[in-house]
Amino acid sequence: MINYEDTQEKRYYIKALTKSLYDFQNYRIRTAGRLNLKADKTAQKDNGTKAYLTLSAIESLQECFSYIEKAETMFSRKLTQAIKEMPEWTGFLTDIRGLGPLMAAVLISEIDIEKATTVSKIWQFAGLNSGSVKGKKIENGSAVETNDLIRGDKPARGYILPYNKFLKTKLMGVLSVCFIKTNSPYRKYYDDYKSRLENSEQVITGKDCKWCETSALHRDVAARRYMIKMFLKDYYIAVRSIYGMEIRNCYQEEYLGHIHKDSNKNKKQKPK
Repeated sequence: MINYEDTQEKRYYIKALTKSLYDFQNYRIRTAGRLNLKADKTAQKDNGTKAYLTLSAIESLQECFSYIEKAETMFSRKLTQAIKEMPEWTGFLTDIRGLGPLMAAVLISEIDIEKATTVSKIWQFAGLNSGSVKGKKIENGSAVETNDLIRGDKPARGYILPYNKFLKTKLMGVLSVCFIKTNSPYRKYYDDYKSRLENSEQVITGKDCKWCETSALHRDVAARRYMIKMFLKDYYIAVRSIYGMEIRNCYQEEYLGHIHKDSNKNKKQKPK
């Protein structure tokens, strides 16, 4: 059994690398925009905006752009190396189609599996809980929980954001798309749920229409959220099992062929 505390130092290192990599990625994208370049480095279409950069200024920016690319590559290489040494990767994430080392780094560095004693805590932390939670406010420099109920997946004016925005963005904006594009086995959750919504007469909470009447985009987002929740459920079970932690929900057959047998379906699972 692997001791979770023994991996904490590497976890902090991975988080620093991940944040730095995304910083350089952001710098690269912004600099490319100033050079009128697309993601593949080809020129953007002329939108009629007059360019005021001189040739020497463009050459200087291109030099900086090249430096940023090299730095981004270096961080990516070091991050990939660090991730492949983590138990979460070798024991579970390496087999997930559509999920690479960078997304694994986001999961490992942002989700403290020791604190995530239930999968619902991960769902809330990731901004996937559309139910109500008690809002928190800053009072005298500290976060104070109130009795006011706010949406668990939406920002509310005057309250601390009830979820990790960075994690939600990567899960919903990147991982869900990768699962669909790579035809990951997790896509079945998406397809089945979306099909169910298209034929559902259930009225959407807080709205005056049924799921079958709402927009295709609305159903798409709901289906992607469900797919990611099912993945996080598997992640919770697999990673807490790796570290010998208690699992408070039932073991189930994993969609990817990883079978978690559970003879006591309604009892808490305890580490061996």
